[in-house]
Amino acid sequence: MSARRFPAYQVIDGLKYSKTYLPENVRAIRSYMPEDDDLVLVSYLKCGNNWLEQIIELILHRGESAENYAEFHRWCPYPELTGMRYLNEMQPPRFFKTHFQYQQQLMNPKAKFVYLTRNPLDVCVSFYHYVRNGSVYGFEDGTFDDFVHAFVAAEVERGDYCDHLLSWYAHRHEENVFFLTFEQLKNDFRNTVLSLAGFMGEKYRRMLVEDEDVYRNVVEKSSVPYMSKNGMAPKRAPVYQVIDGLKYSNTYLPEYVRAIRSYMPLDDDLVLVSYLKCGNNWLEQIIQLILHRGETAENYAEFHRWCPYPEMTGMGYLNEMKPPRFFKTHFQYQQQLNNPKAKFIYLTRNPLDVCVSFYDYVRKASVYHFADGTFDDFVHAFVAAEVERGDYCDHLLSWYAHRHEENIFLTFEQLKNDFRNTVLSLAGFMGEKYRRVLVEDEDVYRNVVQKSSVPYMSKMCYVDQSVIDKLTEKDQPYIEAVHRYMLATPGKIKGSNIVRKGAVGDWKSHFTQEHLELMREWIAKRNAGAVIRDLWADMDLGGIV
Repeated sequence: MSARRFPAYQVIDGLKYSKTYLPENVRAIRSYMPEDDDLVLVSYLKCGNNWLEQIIELILHRGESAENYAEFHRWCPYPELTGMRYLNEMQPPRFFKTHFQYQQQLMNPKAKFVYLTRNPLDVCVSFYHYVRNGSVYGFEDGTFDDFVHAFVAAEVERGDYCDHLLSWYAHRHEENVFFLTFEQLKNDFRNTVLSLAGFMGEKYRRMLVEDEDVYRNVVEKSSVPYMSKNGMAPKRAPVYQVIDGLKYSNTYLPEYVRAIRSYMPLDDDLVLVSYLKCGNNWLEQIIQLILHRGETAENYAEFHRWCPYPEMTGMGYLNEMKPPRFFKTHFQYQQQLNNPKAKFIYLTRNPLDVCVSFYDYVRKASVYHFADGTFDDFVHAFVAAEVERGDYCDHLLSWYAHRHEENIFLTFEQLKNDFRNTVLSLAGFMGEKYRRVLVEDEDVYRNVVQKSSVPYMSKMCYVDQSVIDKLTEKDQPYIEAVHRYMLATPGKIKGSNIVRKGAVGDWKSHFTQEHLELMREWIAKRNAGAVIRDLWADMDLGGIV
C-alpha cells in the first residue's frame, strides 16, 4: 500500500505555514497588539476571506474598489505574509487580516475582530484546489483522497480546522467579535452585510441603508465575475487525480488505466477515441447500431458491454468479446499503443461547445466536487488544462497530425450537418459490408437514425437505483464504476443521464466576451488556431481564431 502524500509545510514557533512565509514576519504580527480602532478579519484558510475582505473594503471606501490585487492587499494588509510595512503606513481606522486561532494573537478588547468560518466539507474541497495549484506545496499530482486524510490529520497549513473554529466560537458573544459564516453571506447577503456594517460602526450601516448606489456597488463589486476580472477571486477547478502523468476523475482505478495503456489492439479491433464531451456516446451508439444491423443495447450497462471502456471498467468486458471488437478510450495519440492494422475513429468537436458540455458534466457528478462551481471557474480551469484529461488542444493536435493515415477523423458538426453521408463514409471505413447494408436496407438505416436520436438515447442512457437493481453479476464492473462516479458517500443512485442537448452552437448562451478572449489567447498559445480554422471554417466561433 502506497504512503499518503501531504502538502509541504514548515513550522514556525509551533504554527504550520507554507514555505511562502518568513519567520520574522510571523513573529512580528504575533507580538503586535492591535490598536483600539483596528478592524481585524480572521479565518481559517479557504473560508471565503477574500470575498469578505472585499466587502469590508467596499464598505470602508464607500463602494470604491481596489484596482488590482496588489492594491487590494495594501488596503487590507496581511502581515503574516507581507510583513508589517503596509500596516505601519496606514492611517486609522486600520483594517488588516490574519489566520490565527484566538489564543495565537494578542487581543485588545477595544479592537474589533470579524471571524469568518465555512462548513468543513467545502473548506476541504477549496483547500485541496488551492494546494494543488500552488507549487510551494509540492502537491500538483496529489489526490483528493490524499488531501482528505491530510486535512483530518491536521497535516496541512494552519493545522486543525476544528481547533481553529472552536477557539473563536467560544468568544462569539463577546462585544468586540463579529462571528459569521460563509453560508450566511450567501443566503442572506443584505441583512448579513448590514449587521456587519453596524458592527464596524453605525455610520457605515446608515450609509448602506441611505445610499443605494453605495450598496449596489458593494453587491456588484464583491461578485465573483467582478473579483475574478480584477484578480481578487481564486478560481475553482473540478477535482481530479493524476495516474502516471494523466489526469482522471477519482472514478478511475490506476490498475485499469495501466492495463489498457499497455494493451496492443488486435488487427481487427475498432477503437473510438475522443477528448471528453465531444459526442462520443452518440457516435458510439451509431457504431453499435451499424455493427448490430440496427439493433440497440437495452440499457446503459449493455451499452458499455457492447463497447467496453477499459479505462473505467477494466479489461474484463474487452477480453470476453469475440472479434471484431469495438471499444473506446480517451487517450491522446501517443498515450496508447497503436497497431497499424487496427482501425481508429477519432471524434472531435469545437472547443466552445466542448467547454459548455464539460462544465455541465462536472457540475452534476459528485466525484468532481464542483456542484457550485461557476462557468467562469470552469472556463479558466479548461484553458489552464486543470480538468480531467488535460489540454483539449494537445489532444486534438495529437490526432490531427495523423488524420490522413488509415484512420477516420471526423467532427461532431459533420455528423450533425450531414448525417447520412458521414455515417455512410464511417460504415465504409468499418467495412464495405456495413456500408452496403445501410444503402440496401432502408429499415436498418432508419433504425440507426431513430435509435441514435437524443430522445431515444436519453431514455436508454438514464441511470438510477431502479436500473442498477435490475442488473446482474455480469454488469458488476459497470455497477462499481457508476458508484465511484455518482456517489461521494455510500447510498442509492439518483437519476442521472449522460445525454445532454446534442446541439451545435450552445456556447452562445454561456460565453461572455471576456471568456472568448481567454479562449482566443489560449488557442494562440497552444498554436492550434490553424487547425481549428481548418476544421470549423464555416462555423461562428466568436472570433477565437
